[in-house]
Amino acid sequence: MKTLVKSIVLMVLVAALVPLYQQTRRVDPAQRDAIVEALRELKAIDADWNVQMLRSKNGLNKHYDPIAEPQGTALQILDGIVPHLAAYDYTLPNRAQQLRKELVAKIDLIDRFKAENAILRNSIRYVPLAASDLKTKARAAGMTALATNADLVLIDTLKLDTAREADSVDSKRNLNEIVRSMVENRSQYPQAVDESFGSFLSHVIAISAHRDREQEVLEQLGKIPVRERIDSLDSAFKAAFDLRQDTHEKYTLMLHSYAAFLLALFAFLLGRSRRLALRPAMA
Repeated sequence: MKTLVKSIVLMVLVAALVPLYQQTRRVDPAQRDAIVEALRELKAIDADWNVQMLRSKNGLNKHYDPIAEPQGTALQILDGIVPHLAAYDYTLPNRAQQLRKELVAKIDLIDRFKAENAILRNSIRYVPLAASDLKTKARAAGMTALATNADLVLIDTLKLDTAREADSVDSKRNLNEIVRSMVENRSQYPQAVDESFGSFLSHVIAISAHRDREQEVLEQLGKIPVRERIDSLDSAFKAAFDLRQDTHEKYTLMLHSYAAFLLALFAFLLGRSRRLALRPAMA
């Protein structure tokens, strides 16, 4: 009976090595560096993304590839590190999911921006031609005032695309007043002038409306905290890794100490059992 109890006690003591060993699993510095570098790259992509958005807004980008390409890249980088986060802290995947949610929201808004900006750029490209056609037909019909107003409307319309927000309010007010007077007199326009005016007016309305929608999208984009989410995930991951490293070192020391204790205990028990075995022979 005593032998059975001793065996059980020894098994329990040895089994205690298992949880200690689990806590000493190696922390991989290379994985830490890879995750930190991925987050740094993601932050750089987001910063350049914002720059390219401004370039596209101002018509400096000839196409939308600079603001479309980062969409898949950003999500791919984030999804690549998510499977490794839970090993350090169970809350990290939730932080990553919040970041992904913000990225998806940003992508959706950028798609809206592209749609609004495409219509806006198209009308900006053609409104001078429409204005020129209207002025030509208005002058041919002896409507010099209409031709002059067409020039004024064209100038104020193009100002909407380049003016600051405060200045654009004045430009839009002036624009609305002139357009209103032109529309009120539309019944007096000859058919050729009226058709030309209708084409010109559609471009003016499109520029004004889509410029406002584009600005609204840009304001919403400015409120999406992608950079803040990246910084939060980065800080939380580094803190979790450092804690895991400290835990690893602490439990490694405990494991070595406990293993030394077990070896000493086994040596003592083995020596004691030999002494007990020799007593009858000596007697």
